[in-house]
Amino acid sequence: MSLVVVGVSHKHSPISVREQLAFSGDRQDEGLRALRTHGVAEAVVLSTCNRVEIYANVAAGSRGEEIVEFLQEFHGLEERAFEQYLYRFHGSAGVHHLFRVTAGLDSLVLGETQIVSQIKDAYTRAASQDAAGRVMHELFQAALRTAKRVHTETGLGETLVSVSSVAVDLARKIFGRLDGKGVLLVGAGETAELTLKHLLQSGVRRVLVANRTLENARRLADPVDGVALELDAIGESLPLADIVVASSGAPRTLIERADVERALKLRSQAPMFFIDIAVPRDVEPTVHQLDNAYVYNIDDLEQTASENLGRRHEHAGEAERIVGSEVERFVSEWRSRCVEPVIKSLHSSFHGVAAKEVEKSLRRLGDLPDDAREEVRYLARRIVQRLLHEPVKQLKQEARDGDPFAGSQMVARFFRLFEDAIGEEDSSSEKPGQTQPQEMS
Repeated sequence: MSLVVVGVSHKHSPISVREQLAFSGDRQDEGLRALRTHGVAEAVVLSTCNRVEIYANVAAGSRGEEIVEFLQEFHGLEERAFEQYLYRFHGSAGVHHLFRVTAGLDSLVLGETQIVSQIKDAYTRAASQDAAGRVMHELFQAALRTAKRVHTETGLGETLVSVSSVAVDLARKIFGRLDGKGVLLVGAGETAELTLKHLLQSGVRRVLVANRTLENARRLADPVDGVALELDAIGESLPLADIVVASSGAPRTLIERADVERALKLRSQAPMFFIDIAVPRDVEPTVHQLDNAYVYNIDDLEQTASENLGRRHEHAGEAERIVGSEVERFVSEWRSRCVEPVIKSLHSSFHGVAAKEVEKSLRRLGDLPDDAREEVRYLARRIVQRLLHEPVKQLKQEARDGDPFAGSQMVARFFRLFEDAIGEEDSSSEKPGQTQPQEMS
């Protein structure tokens, strides 16, 4: 395997760069097919909102330049301004990077699990285009197994970390189940949209969206068969809302205590949950004094999210250790398999020579009983096996512990074995802005 990883992520590049390099929809299939014309034997393209990465099995000695050329040509970029943001990983460093990404250790939200399904989708798409062969299959299956270990054996994914996810978790504690509940979104920004997504996943069905601009309200409401409202309609709509997500950014309070009191009365005091993540606040502060009105503002939610994120960091060390051990195991096993063609060729060559010489000798010896002839042949095979036992043992050990190809190349060269029995491995990486590879420690 000669693995190269080339990519950009939220850690190293602005969204304007990631947008230029992104593969959306059918463009990903087109890109996988185009990569094959750039000297790439196998490839998987991972393209999300936070990263664009290409995992490729390339020719021995490649530093990923063909991938950079492909990115420029495929996306029709006149200049390589994006190159300063690229990172490159080679060999075992590439394996380590993929395993960390899949485990959520390189994510914007530490330990998030959405990346697992994105990794699966990326591999499945590559396989459907015949772009992923044995190397990519074994690599990505090992990465997914590693992610499963991390999320099973550590507490990395147990705590909620975003304001939106924390808010929804609190709503569940108040209502028990959210199936069939109604939500009123006051404001239609990114946070409101994300919170709505979490609520819908939890079973919320009735959606009302109030916003200064009715068009933006419809943008959130229409896809979920919701109702778009003007801000003036908030008061009369409150009785329909079990959950209110307030994030308008308006300069004044939009939800008054009197409106909530009236809504609770019409609801026969059924509980109402307010997520007030606006600054200044959308909900009058005294609303929380009302029975059955539960109000959480941005400080309440961020504090909970920060506490949970801190607990995730406590588990990250154990997750990193699991990733490290899985990388070591995968690389060791793969390196052992890398020398198998040389070992097989070595045995074939030695046994072939021995068999040929034995048959010459048997012809010269004339009439010998069949059992004697077979004993001579068996003796020759045993001698070859004994002679090769220690060299083969050393080749395997060297492959597991260090450079899997140095010994293989020497053996192949000394005994004139087939050239494609050897390859090249590199465990170096290049970070954005670096021109020289760095060795993995």
